[in-house]
Amino acid sequence: SAETFTVRDFGALDYFNLLIDDQNATKDTFSAAAAALDINGSFTVNGGSFTAPATTMTLAGNFSHTGGTFTHNNGTVILDGASQSIFGSTTFRHLTKNVTSAATLTFEAGSTQTITGTLTLQGAAGQLLSLRSSNPGTQWNIDPAVPRVVNYLDVQDSNNTNATAINAVGTN
Repeated sequence: SAETFTVRDFGALDYFNLLIDDQNATKDTFSAAAAALDINGSFTVNGGSFTAPATTMTLAGNFSHTGGTFTHNNGTVILDGASQSIFGSTTFRHLTKNVTSAATLTFEAGSTQTITGTLTLQGAAGQLLSLRSSNPGTQWNIDPAVPRVVNYLDVQDSNNTNATAINAVGTN
């Protein structure tokens, strides 16, 4: 039968890479629901089910959701690495990436990122956050709710599927 496992927060000794890849027919659940989670490498869900923390999940590497289930649990995913990628289509509650030095956030071509809470994507004056497709010329989709905090971006190949336009301030 399916089991539930708790992914613990170990403070300064959190995870480098976290892979959820349950290929059993029972599809176990992995939950970080109680505490913040800091992943200093990549996060991947290939199979099974992962419930994110209700607080924050901070990620320095790539976010990959190519199978199984990712449940946002009303928490915030913070991308704090330099240049990062998001693979697969995912629903986030809050998604944040702030940079003070130029960086690139790459989205898998054809994927859709749905944000039901706050979308925060911010570069800085002269230090843009570039948003790109993994296959230049092929669109990636974004469906952000309101509010949105978007500043100093360089965007290519994106398609806003939400009825409300995204107005960027300070975008070069």
